[in-house]
Amino acid sequence: MATFTVNSSSDTINPNDGVTTLREAITFAANNPGRDTILFNSSVVLNSSLPTLQTGNDIDFIGNFANRGATINGNNRQIFTINGANVSFTNLTIRNGVATGGSGTRGGGGGLGSGGALFINRGNVITDSVTFSNNFALGGSGSNGRGDGNSGGNDSGNGQTGFAGGSGGNFNNLSDAALNALGLGNGAGDGGGGGAGGRILSNGNGEGGGGGGFGSSGSFGSGGGSGGGA
Repeated sequence: MATFTVNSSSDTINPNDGVTTLREAITFAANNPGRDTILFNSSVVLNSSLPTLQTGNDIDFIGNFANRGATINGNNRQIFTINGANVSFTNLTIRNGVATGGSGTRGGGGGLGSGGALFINRGNVITDSVTFSNNFALGGSGSNGRGDGNSGGNDSGNGQTGFAGGSGGNFNNLSDAALNALGLGNGAGDGGGGGAGGRILSNGNGEGGGGGGFGSSGSFGSGGGSGGGA
């Protein structure tokens, strides 16, 4: 069990610069046995998503009360992914996190984007005096509609790719989460539209119909729908 103090706002790993970034502190804690503490003496702006906290990477993240806490700015990246770890967040603001689902393959719907600030897959998470602000997730685009060949006509064509869909700013799956938190401006984007349907030409017959998207303005939404071939 150890305490690592974040005293730099940058997002680099440089063992020779004399400071400790959040990314370095998480790496140190993950390689140290037992439950560790990361104390913030500086706010942070990320350049990429932080390392996934796996089972056994148990960490308490604490903003320095003398400095009225600290801010973790995701800079439009997905911020925390928790996969089986026991984690707490205290006296922090977590903002500007964005998660984006992958686009669908041919004929399929777009992937679900989940957890712009926190993606929790199992594990236990406690927040106390934490503000989640302006965190979003975008579902992946629906793919082109699939054409299944031809019958005496030309090769099947492909429809257009759907636009991006949405999901929630925070996502919790099979986990215990106790949240004493304030949410400001978090939410889902619109659901992605499906790609236009592929076409099968049988001596000149027409195109298939487009796939439908589904969206939600609440905590969760779906990715884009698949394109429907005909």
